[in-house]
Amino acid sequence: MVLNNKEFIGLKVFTKSGQLLGRVVKFYISEKDQRVVSYDVCQHALKGVWHAPEHHIHGAQVIEITSEKMIVEDAVVKALVQEKEAVRVVSKVAQEPSQSRIKT
Repeated sequence: MVLNNKEFIGLKVFTKSGQLLGRVVKFYISEKDQRVVSYDVCQHALKGVWHAPEHHIHGAQVIEITSEKMIVEDAVVKALVQEKEAVRVVSKVAQEPSQSRIKT
């Protein structure tokens, strides 16, 4: 099977356990060996409209690609949850007042 870029962009992405992650909005190809290295996925993607990617999936995490969907390892979701939690913690710390700025 061969998919062209118009068929590939917008392809639904599911985990192995069936959870919908979103749709492919961009993919990256290696100059060296002309293979897809990674994919950007957005949960609320509309064809023809640019969206900031919500997930970045490495090619090694892909189990299967058909003309209907892409299936990725369940571990992708665990990694994404951990990444979002780390960002939340960093954001929370950045919003807290610095002890050095507090005058007593």
